[in-house]
Parts: sequence; C-alpha cells; structure tokens
Amino acid sequence: MSPVGAVEAQELGARLEEKRRAIEAQKRRIEAIFTKHRQRLGKTAFLHLQKKQGEELEDDGQSLTLDERLTRMELQLQQEEDREKEEEKGGGKERK
Repeated sequence: MSPVGAVEAQELGARLEEKRRAIEAQKRRIEAIFTKHRQRLGKTAFLHLQKKQGEELEDDGQSLTLDERLTRMELQLQQEEDREKEEEKGGGKERK
C-alpha cells in the first residue's frame, strides 16, 4: 500500500471511530432517558403520557430529528421533576 493510501485509510478509520463513539453516546443518552422515565412513572401514568406525547408527535414530530426529540423528552422530564418538587414544598408547608 502506498503512503498516501495508508494515510487515507488511517483518516477513514479515525472518522469511523468518531462516528461509532457518537452513536454509542447517543445510545447511552437514550437508555438513560428511558430508564429515568420508567423509574418515575407507573404503568398508568406512562400510558397516559405516551398517549399525550403521541398526539404531540402527530402534530409536529415528523419534522423533528432524533436529537430534537430527545432534547424535548429531557425538557419534559425536567419540568415534571420541577413540578413534583414544587408540590412537595407546597405539601410540606400545608402540613406544618
């Protein structure tokens, strides 16, 4: 193999490795989102949320990339956590 061919092969290998790492990172991100989601929601709540999200996806989900949909799910989970924290704070004040 010529030196130029070897360099091109190394560059191609590096680009493929970078893509593999990006895919693995996205996979871990997806797994973390779904794990957290399952831990926080019971079956009934999950089905309700799934139905609600399904309606939202019918409206605009077709035009979103996977990254945009993941970001949206992360934001929704964060908002739910914030609401739960506020409810806990409010509930704690009423009991005192």
